Amino acid sequence: MSIQAGNYRIQNVGIGNYVDLAGGSSIQGTRVQGWTNANNLNQLWQFEPVNDNTWKLLNAASGTYMLGPVHAINEGVVGGTPPDELCSSTPTGRIRFNSSTSLFCSRVKLQIVLQAADGGDNNQFWYLHPQAA
Repeated sequence: MSIQAGNYRIQNVGIGNYVDLAGGSSIQGTRVQGWTNANNLNQLWQFEPVNDNTWKLLNAASGTYMLGPVHAINEGVVGGTPPDELCSSTPTGRIRFNSSTSLFCSRVKLQIVLQAADGGDNNQFWYLHPQAA
C-alpha cells in the first residue's frame, strides 16, 4: 500500500477506534489515544513525507506532532514537538507504524503505546481513511 501525503483518519484494525489527540490540546505531552468515531479535528492527521514510507504526523486540531517519549517502550504516544518519524510497513490495505527505533505503535486500552515486540496481532495494524483538506 502506497501512502500519499495528505490528511487521514487512522483506525485501529483490532478494536475499530480512531487515533485521537485528547481534547485536541497543543500542550506538550498530551495523550494520543484510541477513541470512538468523533469525526473531529482531534482525529485528523496530516501525513508529511520524510522519504519513502517515512512520515511525520501532524494533528489538525493542535498543530502538534505525534511522538513517542525517548526510550518509550510500553509508554504512551503523545502530542508535541519536534516531530518523530514513523515508518509504515505491509503491502496490504492495513498498515503498521513503527518508530525510528523500531518500536511498534499498538492500541492498549485507551492509550496508543510503543511496544518492542512485533506481536503481529490486529492491535498493531491500522487502516488509513483519506480525508479532504
